[in-house]
Amino acid sequence: DSNGKEYLSIKLKLRDILYFEYIKRSRKVLIALSDITYEYDCIFEKLVEELQPYDFVVNCRGNLVNLRHIEKIKDFIIYMDNGKELQIAQRRSNDFREEVNKFLQRNS
Repeated sequence: DSNGKEYLSIKLKLRDILYFEYIKRSRKVLIALSDITYEYDCIFEKLVEELQPYDFVVNCRGNLVNLRHIEKIKDFIIYMDNGKELQIAQRRSNDFREEVNKFLQRNS
């Protein structure tokens, strides 16, 4: 680009993405796979809107979780299948759990 930075374009499968995390200080979105993370320059709210039909749900402000990678939920903690633990915001807890239950019913 005009700033002298070079960029790499890659394709990721949605099923491989565990979660997205908005990084406020850099205004970028972290894309977490099981063994690597990428930074992505986008508007988080637009990402949420686009990915909700694909079993991604907001668990707290700035986090969008792929329901397919949840191993278990206990209290306000999500245990992902790569060992990562994510928080569930208390005020989002009921809505989040409802979305998880709908997902489980659709996929059982």
